[in-house]
Amino acid sequence: MEGIRLARRNSVQLQKLAPVVVSKFEELKKLSAVRTGKVDSIKDKVLNVREMIAVARTAANKIKLGAHFQKGSSLDLNIGQRVTRSAAHADISFYFRTEEEHGIPLFFGNEETAVGSRAVPTADYVAAEIEYGRPKVTVDLGDAPAVVKLDTPVNDGLWRRLNIERIGKTVNVTLTKPNSVETAETKSSVAGGNKSVLNLNQQISKLFVGGIPTTARITKALYNRDFVGDIELLKLHGEPIGLWNAREKGNVNVSGAQKKPKMTDNADELVISLDGEGYTSYKPSHWNPRKATKISLSFLTFSPHGTLFFVGKDRDFMSLELSEGNVKLSVDLGSGVEQWITDSSSYNDGKWHTVSIVREEKHVKMMIDGETEVHEGDVPGKDSEMSVTEFLYIGGTPSGLSVRTTIVPLRGCIKSVKLGSDDVDLEATHASKGVRTGCPLHTVRTVSFLSDRTTAGFNNATEFSEDVSVTFKFKTKAIRQTSSLFTVNDDEDSVLSVTINEEGILTVTSGEDVATLELAASPDEKWHYVSIRKTKQIIRIDADDSFSNEVTRKHADDSNPDASFLSAFFGKSGETPSFVGCIGDVTLNGKLLDFSRSDIKEISLNGCSLSDDENVSTTSTTTTAAPTDADVAVLPNDDEEEETTTTTPATTTEEPTEAPAEFLPDWFFSFLSFKFQVRPDGHCSLPQDAMIQFEDAEGFNFGTQQHSRIEYDVLPEAIDKSGEFTFKIRSTADNGIVFIATNKRTDHIAVILEHGRVIFTYDTGSGQVVIKSDKSIIDGRWHSIKVSRRGKSAHLIVDDDSYESEGASNQNEDLIETQPPFFVGGVPSDLAGFVRTLVPGVRSQFSGCIKDFRLNGKSLNNGKEFGTEQCSQFSEPGMYFGKDGGYAIVQKDYEVGASFGVEVEIRPRMKDGVLFSVGVLEYITVEFVNGSIKTTVESGSGGEDLWHHPATDNEYCDGQWQAFKISKKRNLLTVTVNGKAHIKILKKAKTDVLTKDPLYFGGLPEGVTNKGITTNKPFVGCIRFISFGLKKERKMIRRKKQVDTEVFDVYGDVSRDGCPAI
Repeated sequence: MEGIRLARRNSVQLQKLAPVVVSKFEELKKLSAVRTGKVDSIKDKVLNVREMIAVARTAANKIKLGAHFQKGSSLDLNIGQRVTRSAAHADISFYFRTEEEHGIPLFFGNEETAVGSRAVPTADYVAAEIEYGRPKVTVDLGDAPAVVKLDTPVNDGLWRRLNIERIGKTVNVTLTKPNSVETAETKSSVAGGNKSVLNLNQQISKLFVGGIPTTARITKALYNRDFVGDIELLKLHGEPIGLWNAREKGNVNVSGAQKKPKMTDNADELVISLDGEGYTSYKPSHWNPRKATKISLSFLTFSPHGTLFFVGKDRDFMSLELSEGNVKLSVDLGSGVEQWITDSSSYNDGKWHTVSIVREEKHVKMMIDGETEVHEGDVPGKDSEMSVTEFLYIGGTPSGLSVRTTIVPLRGCIKSVKLGSDDVDLEATHASKGVRTGCPLHTVRTVSFLSDRTTAGFNNATEFSEDVSVTFKFKTKAIRQTSSLFTVNDDEDSVLSVTINEEGILTVTSGEDVATLELAASPDEKWHYVSIRKTKQIIRIDADDSFSNEVTRKHADDSNPDASFLSAFFGKSGETPSFVGCIGDVTLNGKLLDFSRSDIKEISLNGCSLSDDENVSTTSTTTTAAPTDADVAVLPNDDEEEETTTTTPATTTEEPTEAPAEFLPDWFFSFLSFKFQVRPDGHCSLPQDAMIQFEDAEGFNFGTQQHSRIEYDVLPEAIDKSGEFTFKIRSTADNGIVFIATNKRTDHIAVILEHGRVIFTYDTGSGQVVIKSDKSIIDGRWHSIKVSRRGKSAHLIVDDDSYESEGASNQNEDLIETQPPFFVGGVPSDLAGFVRTLVPGVRSQFSGCIKDFRLNGKSLNNGKEFGTEQCSQFSEPGMYFGKDGGYAIVQKDYEVGASFGVEVEIRPRMKDGVLFSVGVLEYITVEFVNGSIKTTVESGSGGEDLWHHPATDNEYCDGQWQAFKISKKRNLLTVTVNGKAHIKILKKAKTDVLTKDPLYFGGLPEGVTNKGITTNKPFVGCIRFISFGLKKERKMIRRKKQVDTEVFDVYGDVSRDGCPAI
């Protein structure tokens, strides 16, 4: 009975507790869901951050900064975290030029003092040298090195490309002809010994370019330590390696180099490849697919799935993709999706295929390979226009982009993209990730064995040899039975077979002789590198450069001496099932085996399907918004896959610690802050840190000479009643005329820059209409401008921002009367006054670059150029005074006397700084003080000032060249800035200014403080010396535009060789 009562009491308590437990359980479920949601959100944000990093790093590495090296120069570059990719296969290329007989442009490997650990067991390296004027390449894998000596002399100062490709122990070196992409010479060599792995480590190994630092301890087998010349476009595995990305204190006496000429082979069109994890986006300025769309492209891939292109906005989109090897087109104009799928499913066959799509409102037509397959039909619903953004995506989309279709990034190659009749420049990307030039998929080096039935055959793979050498890498996550990797046959029988069992034991059999090697850790989803060598005397196995076994043969070799070829067969052999996993970089007697040329069964040619252990890093993360194509970020983490970090007891190991994150150098952040951030209003338009070179250097550069411009006497289309102008500009000044057509009275149509804002103005005679953007474009980037007008309606589009006007209130005419010529980039002096009436204070000269100028979609041709330069010319005449301070001494004992005159053109980058100074007790000084120009003269009766105050805060440092002239004749002082003269009658103490002191320009030596100087800052910017009033036999000599700056003594951060364009 007591038990029953206890049971009842427990039952009552349980009834009371049950709702509480259920309630708590529901709360825990909600908390768990919230926590899971937060974790998922954080993971998404981490992926977004990494994508931003990848996009920024790709953009940074594409900056083609050439480097100039002297004796003692060197770059110690950061090495990417995927350096282990070079273990079995390394592909290095760079452009160089030199006039020296000896040098070492590149060393990639290990110092002798760093070897001995499991991470770096041997002093492996790849080195490129110049010996007696000819290239020499050495590859040392820890045994007998491979040495390739070319016969072509290269010490003639001309640009060439050197390519070094190593697969296993085989090294191929290719050299191009001067200033060409055509091959001049190719040679090969095979490393001796048993080692076949290039052991490198991100933290320990070194990438030296342009010389070897004095503190480095590399092998004495390399005699050279310096390189004198230029290097550009260094690539590793086809991916650019930025020469800006040096380790801390890794840049030793390296300066910028003049950009090499563009080298193209007309027979080869530009091809890009995508790695299956990225995308590339473009911002076509003249393509409008809203009502009609015409696009074509060619692709090559082995992947059954992948996005070819995507365009759209919100609900509307057009997407072309591969799905199970079929080409699939999806279109939604807002009323429902319609899809067209090809009948053939073999378009992922590793061959080039071309897709053309034509859409006219709702009707869509898709053609494959001409008209091999044609599919067409209508999109459902009433809508006939497609909403789109400014971007076209190829190969995938950014992870932060909202799309209504499944996006699978493409692993494949793309070429010949056309929008309408216009070719897309595949190098002119807006943003990209996982993209490189060229198409490495022509050769399939790495494959996945999908089942125990897998086979791949290479008949007559190489010429017969009794000695057989095979190198390969493999990866697997499980071995459940003895499995066949491959066999090598002569014309009749097997001469070598390789298997691996569930215990990780590799077995090599040749005839009746057997050699084994245990790799217990082989099923760890990491790459393992194997070298096998069979001769009449021995069988040897080497793995991971750490394990080896060599056995002496006891039986005769079964090879057929009359055979002609050796063949290789992978996977299932007889009753022995196939190995399941990944195999890559296979060489047979030094020849790389291309799996795309083999007979295959149940093999994926789309790379390795297992996780990429060469692409793993531990990173700290920061929460951030999802990126879009407009976002640009540079963060100190890499773009690698996430690795879960757990806490374990501390252990002692020979392995190195995790490599630190790669931080970019300070000057590169300064460059980015200039390139991607708008200069604040009122600040100087040009940055203190000048750019030596910059990307996207097409177009015409205006403003290097007074009244520079292009005049067009005949336009391709009339602009009297309507018209659309499109162009791109990258301005270095915030004020100036971009283009104008006018009758020189009232009628005009023009685009002008004022305070960095774009202004579209026109007048039909009924009153001026002005449309003004609200954002400055002074940020060093290209900006797309579109202005259009139809009758009274007018539009201005600056990048993604749109502005419009309905015209003048009393507009009765829609005709604009104009007279030729049509001016781009500036106007002649007789029109400068008219331009200033349109926007008061505007300059009659644009400063910066203009490209892709079109009227109604048609390019302007046959213009007359006045004082323009190509934007690829990164410097212009003048003497440059850098931000680190310096000065020039024009004359050491200069006498001013009663008369004095100086005329210069200046382009300042700061609002404060000493322009010039001469004299101590009596003196003349000119300086910038908070944006104003102050002239001070002391002739014995006290210093007297004459000021020029700017109309706007940055008028005198607005990126334009400023004309400055000072003249003193007895007591009359005249200072003229940009044609505006200020006059001052000096006190009549005496007419002479007694000086016999140095005439300094750009600053003063440390410790020298001339009276009258307000600022202690040096001048930063450019100076062109037009004329000096110099005394000689009591007569004034005027040297008009013939001042020889080579006779000046210069000190500090001063260059006579020209002024940076930006």
